[in-house]
Amino acid sequence: MSKKLVVTVIFVAAAIVVGIKGKALLKSRQEAISNEAVPSKTKLSVPVVYGVDDELQKSINMLALYKSKSTINLSTKLAGYIKNIYVNESDSITKGTPLVSIDDSEIKATIASLQTQLKAQQNDKALSQKIYQRNQKLYQIGGLSKEQLETSQIGVEMKSSIVDATKSKIEQLQNQLRYMQIVAPFDGKVDKIILHKGDLAMANKPIIAISSNDKEMTVSFATSLLKDIKLNQKVSVGNQEIGYIKSIYPSATNSLATAKIALGSKLDIPINTNINVDIIIKQDIGCVLPSSVLWSKSDGEYILAYKDSRFNPIKVEPVIISDNKVLLKSCPKNPIANVSQAKFARLLAYKNIELVGAKDGN
Repeated sequence: MSKKLVVTVIFVAAAIVVGIKGKALLKSRQEAISNEAVPSKTKLSVPVVYGVDDELQKSINMLALYKSKSTINLSTKLAGYIKNIYVNESDSITKGTPLVSIDDSEIKATIASLQTQLKAQQNDKALSQKIYQRNQKLYQIGGLSKEQLETSQIGVEMKSSIVDATKSKIEQLQNQLRYMQIVAPFDGKVDKIILHKGDLAMANKPIIAISSNDKEMTVSFATSLLKDIKLNQKVSVGNQEIGYIKSIYPSATNSLATAKIALGSKLDIPINTNINVDIIIKQDIGCVLPSSVLWSKSDGEYILAYKDSRFNPIKVEPVIISDNKVLLKSCPKNPIANVSQAKFARLLAYKNIELVGAKDGN
């Protein structure tokens, strides 16, 4: 046997041995694989919520000024030294409460002098009237000329004019006395005492500032919001309703519109305080859900409701979208997907889904 033939036989024998062993190894591997457990499909966990029948409000938060309806500075019409201040700052006052007195001694002295003059003038007038009456009798019997009678009549009229002028002066001074006593024109509170006892009070110079007990609020806002803010809309602070929009001023100030709030309850804060309020521009009753359930598409808003083992898109028309909640006309009975916008489309392809969430609408 040649050397070449021997090598060929050896290679053929080796190939047969390798083939037999390979087949045995393949069969062993197939049996091992067939005995392994088949992995189960992983379930997709999706957070869901359930709608709640409730009321939802949409509001605009604004900075309002809390102030008195009436705030005035009181002064005297006549100059004089302040005789007394009867109240202190922050005192509560009622209409007619004495607040300030101005020294009125000079006016009273003038009145006393005029009253003395008046008595003399009245006596002089009475004498002139007696003379005139006597002259009338003399004229009737021819003992006095008509010219003399008329002269005595003129004398009576002049004396009467003098008396009337003095009475008028006394009345004017008595009216001025009232200006020297400053009293509260309404119920309220003393805000500030500007002048004090012994100070010279000049005409129309403020002495004391007071504010009424009746309070109100005003809010200033961009004119673009006039389409949302309307009369009679409710106003709240926190969760407490405090009043409503009573009026909206017809003119703007510094390009800002202004609305007045009528208060239904008192606030325990100082006047001229700025406070955040919520103006309720819309409210309704329906199905309340987190606003994160909305899937915004080019043709509108959708929610994904779970039915028949999968999520199904339902087109909705939100009545109110406020902060982190949305109000729909009615509540779906099925659980609603509550995921990010990027995940909504992917949910439509899944069937093996695990729902996570409680029936509380949150």
